[in-house]
Amino acid sequence: MTEKMTHSTALSMAIALLTSDTTTDHSDIIEHLEALRTSLDKRAERAKSSERKPSAKQIAAREESAKLADATFTVMQEKPDFLYECKPLAEQMGVTTPKMAHLLAALVEQGKVKRIEGKKPTFQVVKGE
Repeated sequence: MTEKMTHSTALSMAIALLTSDTTTDHSDIIEHLEALRTSLDKRAERAKSSERKPSAKQIAAREESAKLADATFTVMQEKPDFLYECKPLAEQMGVTTPKMAHLLAALVEQGKVKRIEGKKPTFQVVKGE
């Protein structure tokens, strides 16, 4: 299997080719290419270890999800003893079932709603919320 071609790999290949050429002195070029490769490798390592700042689109999506989760919780509080299923609740809130499953999971994680296992899981408002 061949190695993935990256800038660093290409620089390594160029350095190897220049090093193998004994007819001309390429030491200045080789030194410059090695410094460039080192810089690229350091940048790649920093990129792996640092956390990226969320984009404006991601921030907006999180805010929208939070608003929708709050609205869902408000609807569920109207009948706190009722056992809600994901699909009917999704239809009531005007979102897809997977989106509602995600919202309900977030509400469970926040401790506002409890998940009741069964053939079809149901959700209920936690007393005291």
